[in-house]
Amino acid sequence: MSKTNIIVKNTAVIFAARIIVSFLSFAAIFYIARKFGVEDYGKYALALSFVALFTPLGDLGMDMFLTREVAKDKKNLKNILGNVLAMKMVLAGMVFGLVFLAVNLMGYPELTKSLVYVASVSVILTIYANSFLSSFRAFEKMEYEGLSLILAKLLTTVMVFALIFLKKSLLWMMWAQVMGAVLLFLSSLVFLRFKFTPPSLKVEFGLWRKLIAGGLPFALTYFLVMVYFKIDSVMLSKMVGDEAVGAYNAAYNLVFAFMIISYAIVSSLFPAIAFNYSKDKEYSQKILSGGFKYSLILSFPFALGGTFLAEKVILFIYGPEYTASVLALKIVIWVLPVLFVTNLLGNCLGAIYRQKAVLYVALVNALINVILNLILIPTYSLYGSAVATLVTELLGMGILLYLISKNFKLQLGRISILVLIANLFPLPVLFVFSSFHILVIICIFGGVYVVSLLVFGLVSFAELKKLRPARLKV
Repeated sequence: MSKTNIIVKNTAVIFAARIIVSFLSFAAIFYIARKFGVEDYGKYALALSFVALFTPLGDLGMDMFLTREVAKDKKNLKNILGNVLAMKMVLAGMVFGLVFLAVNLMGYPELTKSLVYVASVSVILTIYANSFLSSFRAFEKMEYEGLSLILAKLLTTVMVFALIFLKKSLLWMMWAQVMGAVLLFLSSLVFLRFKFTPPSLKVEFGLWRKLIAGGLPFALTYFLVMVYFKIDSVMLSKMVGDEAVGAYNAAYNLVFAFMIISYAIVSSLFPAIAFNYSKDKEYSQKILSGGFKYSLILSFPFALGGTFLAEKVILFIYGPEYTASVLALKIVIWVLPVLFVTNLLGNCLGAIYRQKAVLYVALVNALINVILNLILIPTYSLYGSAVATLVTELLGMGILLYLISKNFKLQLGRISILVLIANLFPLPVLFVFSSFHILVIICIFGGVYVVSLLVFGLVSFAELKKLRPARLKV
């Protein structure tokens, strides 16, 4: 199989898997939001956001480092993975200790603290499992990652529906997340053990220093990204209240549901660029150009459609209790195409050893986001947070485009204009069929959009045929 076909098939496999995972995940979240109401859902969302701020400490960027280094030399997997897991044993204790200390110092009520404690268990298990998933990416075997994620999320979703049927409390919903994380850890470990190689049990402290040095820029970048993605929920909880957190996250989670598409693209492109950049820069440039084109093609219609259909979407998924989320969604939905591009460019720079530059961008973004939230939240509540997120991401995209131009000569203007025109073509559908059910509107809009992409030459039937996923061998 050609290198290009491998990338396309890996993207298709992980995309299909993450579509299923996202559907299951958000089915559970939406059900929780409906059944427990906006305020209790705000507590649930706050707990997940709070713990996410500490996630980078449990990883220190070592998984990204592992993927990059093993992609270049597969023989490194056993030794690097074993030492990564050994380091994570120390880091996991630190994560839980800091979470416990922080949530108590901030004086949250007992229910919120209990939710945070349980969420931290889920996060720690996921941190371990991510090392196995990163190993699969390094070998460009995304099917094993996809199956592990599907099994885990299926268990979580089934448990959430069962527990709500049994009228269990909000805390039980978080324990469902833990059980899913347990299955993710076990299933990915089994695939690693029988399809790849078990991790080495030999601890090399000299390698630890190399892992920290190589991974720390990734970790700091990830931490800063978490700050400006999650700190707004924490700030809203303290400055406005849990109801604002619930309404904001109802819109926010819809946006990030679609990020699975970007993660699928990046998961496939990162090892390919890391492997090829020093050997065939022109081919790496071709990979990045393709990733940029599809990032725009797959994100822009969601932003456009989400703007016009925000009210229908919120009422259909959450119900009238979440009407405050409508305007927030209209604002924050435009973060999506920007995020697709920044996620691609940031990971590309990391693949070619320019992760320190990405770190500086993340630092600037985090500072600006916190400042904007401090200014906007007191007056505009959740809508101020939405604006702060959009402005932050636009700034980050501009800087990353400048940085990437120093290593790649990309003709992005023509692609961007064509994608914009292709999105305008199906726009009348949103007005002509506005009285129809939202699912009917989405289907018609999607069909016309695909035709538009073919007409403007942005995709071809030959490219679509390549999207058939590779068969999983277990």
